Amino acid sequence: MSSFLCRNFQEEFIEALSGCNNSTLRWFDSSSNKLGGRLPDSIGSFEYLYWLDLSNNSFLGPLPTSIGNLSRLGKLDLSFNKMSGAIPENIGQLSVVHQLNLHGNSWEGVITENHLQNLTRLRDFSLSSKGNALVFNVEANWIAPFSLLSLALSGCQLPAFPSWLITQVRLSELTISSASISDNIPDWFWRLLPNIWWLDLSHNKLKGELPHTISVSHEAWINLGFNRLEGSLPLWPNVTYLYLRNNFLTGPIPSNIGHEMSSLRNLDLSRNLLNGSIPLSMTEMRNLSSLDFSNNYLSGEIPSNWHGLERLMFLDLSNNTLSGGIPSSTCSQPSLMGLKLNSNNLSGDLSTTLQNCTPLALLDLGENKFFGSIPVAENMLYLSYLRLRANMLTGNIPEEICQFPNLHILDLAHNNLSGSIPKCLGSLTAFKHKAILFELPPSATQIPSSLHKQWTENDKYIGNAKLKKAVQEEAEIMHISYSPQAHFYNSYFLFYLTIIIKRLAG
Repeated sequence: MSSFLCRNFQEEFIEALSGCNNSTLRWFDSSSNKLGGRLPDSIGSFEYLYWLDLSNNSFLGPLPTSIGNLSRLGKLDLSFNKMSGAIPENIGQLSVVHQLNLHGNSWEGVITENHLQNLTRLRDFSLSSKGNALVFNVEANWIAPFSLLSLALSGCQLPAFPSWLITQVRLSELTISSASISDNIPDWFWRLLPNIWWLDLSHNKLKGELPHTISVSHEAWINLGFNRLEGSLPLWPNVTYLYLRNNFLTGPIPSNIGHEMSSLRNLDLSRNLLNGSIPLSMTEMRNLSSLDFSNNYLSGEIPSNWHGLERLMFLDLSNNTLSGGIPSSTCSQPSLMGLKLNSNNLSGDLSTTLQNCTPLALLDLGENKFFGSIPVAENMLYLSYLRLRANMLTGNIPEEICQFPNLHILDLAHNNLSGSIPKCLGSLTAFKHKAILFELPPSATQIPSSLHKQWTENDKYIGNAKLKKAVQEEAEIMHISYSPQAHFYNSYFLFYLTIIIKRLAG
């Protein structure tokens, strides 16, 4: 079907809604299609409509002011479209709406108390914009008329930390990210955490020190990354996913962190100012799957005992001042698939160091002082990223390196290698095709819509049903709640999806 016919069909489809019997239509769900065009003013004529879901389409333009006429509407979901312009104040006339999802659009203008004052039954509210073009500006003493269970504000500009949250004691999910908040987190906020299992305040300019102890929900997910938080690293039991990346935390990692935070599955403390050694108690984190201490000032040797971390899949200690060699137990974990130790002061003979690292898909030992020949371990079938740049390796590039069928990135620059380049490298299949992911994405970031679309619609690579089933199975193994509409995962899960896809395609 041509683009012209598609556009006409979309516009006619929406306009055709006005021909429906206004007194009978109560439920309309046309989510996850390829509909587009502008929403017509006639949409406000369905006075008995209770459920309206047009999410995951390509609707354009502003939200019609007639939307305020839908006085019986309980759910309005316009998320993940291409809508823009100001949100009309009369959206506040939807007095019985309990679920209002407007995220994933390009809204502009200002949201004030007038938009929200009559939404007394609101329980789930999500809103986002691009480039902070939408300002969420309510009075400091405003008291919200609703009691939310879930709140997500992303890409909206907030002049200060929202004081009206003090009354939202029923919150279980809270996201206020990329909101340009330059403020301290108030003390009263931490008293909300016992009920909150999902907290994302990342990508702001939040200041101050974190409390040393807090009471949090069981298996809580907390992301405070990309802020300006200071002080020492807190110990928060019951937290399973903790992301404090890109802050100004100082001092050593507490020696008892493994004992006090034994429930952790993902820990990201990268890009802070932490110093001292890596605590030996880390081995008590039996459920740990991803550990990122990169870009700090950690020193000393890598702990020799990694036994017990049988679920560890991703370890990043890069860009520190660690010394010594790579302990043999580092690769003894059967699940370890990503190891980044680059940019340290590590040394030792690599020729025999990595013989046990057969499960690895990513190995980066660049910018160290390793010597010997290029390590070639048998059965490294999943290795796709090998970086040994800027060491003191000698000898030839072994032809055995061509035994890695999935090798896609190979960096051996700035060593003392000699001889010729093996001709078999030109025959590696992975060198001839574009990789789905070239580098690990940052921790707990939002999946880019283009990548999400590639995974869910790339039928010519592998079938949708097969991919979704595999992703669901791997998510369950990693104790991650996954659905095709979910948009937040830990860094290693995104990396691991690449490996899943490669395996299925192979």
